[in-house]
Amino acid sequence: MGEMVQKNEQACDDVRQRCSAMRHLGTGPISDAMEQLGMPRQVVTGMTFVSNDPTMAFVGPAYTVRQANKSRAEPHDRDLTRQRQASSQLAQPGDVIVIDVAGRAEYGSWGENQALMAQSRGIVGLVVHGSVRDREWIRQTGFPVLCRSFSPVSSKWELETVAMNEPIAIDGVAIVPGDIIYADADGFIVIPQDQVDTVFDRALEIHRMEEDKRNALYGHGRP
Repeated sequence: MGEMVQKNEQACDDVRQRCSAMRHLGTGPISDAMEQLGMPRQVVTGMTFVSNDPTMAFVGPAYTVRQANKSRAEPHDRDLTRQRQASSQLAQPGDVIVIDVAGRAEYGSWGENQALMAQSRGIVGLVVHGSVRDREWIRQTGFPVLCRSFSPVSSKWELETVAMNEPIAIDGVAIVPGDIIYADADGFIVIPQDQVDTVFDRALEIHRMEEDKRNALYGHGRP
């Protein structure tokens, strides 16, 4: 049993290292690779980075969180503590936290303190299908956050965390824990975890061909 756990952990580490090495590709070659391979179009657009840096990108296995309207009376701090567990305890270094709040824009489901916690633990980025708050403070941390919108109202007053590390869907795109999230200024793509190597290998070929075309056009690479 111990040997099996060790092998699984090593496999997860290998995936995270491969993700880090592929960060330079961009969502364009990833999307083209999946289209060429005949895979479903697992793309979500209409998101925005907290930072205005157009070069910001992140990639890693998904750790999912789902929030919904509070269905029962409970102390707001209890749910806040549970949601914070994703960034402070449960998600692993190299992971991407993905929070589904069904696009609700009224409440900020993430703030500065959570960004600092996640950053300190090596979480590589966050996707929120909803709003965040503390926008300027998060921007100053340099932690990559992709979201729908912004709101100063904390989600703890109206929403509760109903699931963690379970399958979710954003805009009809299914996300299973461990699927690879590849995000940049154009949006994000979900790569099924059992297709990671196939997609990355094809995307790397596409990226190299595009670089060759740029070199031919500009003479010495990009302007």
